[in-house]
Amino acid sequence: MTVCISTSGPYAILAIFDERGALLRRDVKESNRAASAAILAMMESLEVGKPSRIVTDVGPGSFTGVRVGVTIGKMLAQLEGVPIFGVSSFDLVSSGPVAIPSKKGEVYVRLPGEEPVTMAISEAVNIPEMLMATAENLESLFSFLPEAALVESDALTLTPLYVANPSISTAKQSHIMGETFGGRGSV
Repeated sequence: MTVCISTSGPYAILAIFDERGALLRRDVKESNRAASAAILAMMESLEVGKPSRIVTDVGPGSFTGVRVGVTIGKMLAQLEGVPIFGVSSFDLVSSGPVAIPSKKGEVYVRLPGEEPVTMAISEAVNIPEMLMATAENLESLFSFLPEAALVESDALTLTPLYVANPSISTAKQSHIMGETFGGRGSV
């Protein structure tokens, strides 16, 4: 049995496939904030048994969401002593040109044979045969298992696919120890 996890988008998805790659069970929950809780609840409700391998969506997608799914996958693989495989969100949507929603007005784009990039939606819609991933596309992740796109890894080295740097803000006040942001001085 293959256990598949995706938390890179607006949905937490858990799917279970048999040894031949046939979908046995699949659950989807909206999870803008509590993806880990949703995955663990689904594992309990779907009565996940002993897996033979773990497959996790490595993104791109929500920076924190991708890390949550990859971490849960790594933890399960390590605990169960089974191999772990990563697969990109792009391959879960389509094998052709794909655009996955990113920040406001931007998308993650993968063109066949090229490295993924971010670009404005207005640019992406002008690319021939571009599939713009919709909420429906993202909700259907792991409806099938793209065997050819799976990349075997191990629980220590599997890493998310980061197409863009995370958007972080500058500290709003000095660090409590002072010296880091020029605050109170030495302590």
